[in-house]
Amino acid sequence: MQQSFTIKAPTISSLTITETSVKGGTSINVQVYISSPAPTGGIDVPVTADNAAVDNLTMHIPDGSNSQSAVVPTHPIDTDTLVTLTGTLGGTASSSVTIKAPVGLSFTMTPLTINSGGSSTGKITLDSPAPAGFTWNVIPKSPLHGPSSVSFNAGDTTVTFTITAGTVTSTQTRTVTVTHGLQTFKRSIHINP
Repeated sequence: MQQSFTIKAPTISSLTITETSVKGGTSINVQVYISSPAPTGGIDVPVTADNAAVDNLTMHIPDGSNSQSAVVPTHPIDTDTLVTLTGTLGGTASSSVTIKAPVGLSFTMTPLTINSGGSSTGKITLDSPAPAGFTWNVIPKSPLHGPSSVSFNAGDTTVTFTITAGTVTSTQTRTVTVTHGLQTFKRSIHINP
């Protein structure tokens, strides 16, 4: 008597991400597990992200293996965002990671003492790469003058701008304030006649 049996194709069992949160522009470690060893030639598992902060990818599981790992780059982002990755192979499995926006590390003005008509250079430094158009507000107190905002180029961690003093007849001290969201930095500039 002849017996017949069915060989089931592997299906996805789980998808995991090692990290719970990372800064945009760094990498995450993704693992995919399948229900049985991959056949000869291996098998591909498409992995899609629900946000452009992480690119879609295909993870190839070699023949005889039940899993595969990948180091996946992320992109800078302007606000903290929960991104879900979903693998598909005869079903789906998902896991999520928070991609975090850059925050300000420091703000400097150089020099801190200038003469009437003189200028000082402001520099904002971030803790991770900026997305394109990442903008900070700039508020110089009169008689200081400068841009109302500055934008980072994509991937940069610093941006500079120039503040110019108007004419004064006595020594004055004025502030330059930079803000983004809930973050605020202030620096005082001394202006001589």
